Amino acid sequence: MESRIVGKEAKSASGSRSKKEKPAQPRPGRMNGPEKYTKATVPLFDRQIAALDEIRAAIKRRTGASVMRAEIIRAALDAILEAKIDLTGVRPEPEFKNGDLKKLIIARFKR
Repeated sequence: MESRIVGKEAKSASGSRSKKEKPAQPRPGRMNGPEKYTKATVPLFDRQIAALDEIRAAIKRRTGASVMRAEIIRAALDAILEAKIDLTGVRPEPEFKNGDLKKLIIARFKR
């Protein structure tokens, strides 16, 4: 019995892929920005996800635009970076657990 190659491996006699080959397009959820990026997985609390979803819904209601959670997180991080908040005085654990980092960031934004 003859085996056939199907799917991505199928090629015509000339070595090219099948006729239905499409030009490469970014997959959904992938950034198409001017900067190089690395995908990072960051665990968030359920309340943080709920807050992000509320922000997304508010943006959708007000502007009609769909915004991804990652876009909101990137914008918030960029705001922190642009504010040049000095975080060097905050020590890791247990201070982070007590909210010291959050308090420091909020205090710097209020200046």
